[in-house]
Amino acid sequence: MEQNFKGFFNCTSQEELFEFKEELLKNNEKECQELLARSQRFVSGEYLFDNAWDMERTHEPVFWQVADIEWSTSPNGDLEWLYMLHRHRFLVDVGLDYLLTEKPDYQEYL
Repeated sequence: MEQNFKGFFNCTSQEELFEFKEELLKNNEKECQELLARSQRFVSGEYLFDNAWDMERTHEPVFWQVADIEWSTSPNGDLEWLYMLHRHRFLVDVGLDYLLTEKPDYQEYL
């Protein structure tokens, strides 16, 4: 990683945050598109844990609205699915998407 890399936590002004977002989108286009697609699924109510780094990937989506999530019930009977849900990694995707796009429904979801 370059020494002059500045993550969004280090941005001290709106201008620096804007520059960070532009650089991130420009230099990591593929990863950003994947992130945006994943977070859109979650916000729309589709829960599918299929990231390359997910410990227990799933292959069939589950459709729930946030208010209807059954935190102690696995929709497919597999406890590993619940472990993925309880890791809350999907919230990081939605939060990063909101940082990049400022979509109001993402803020509402969070």
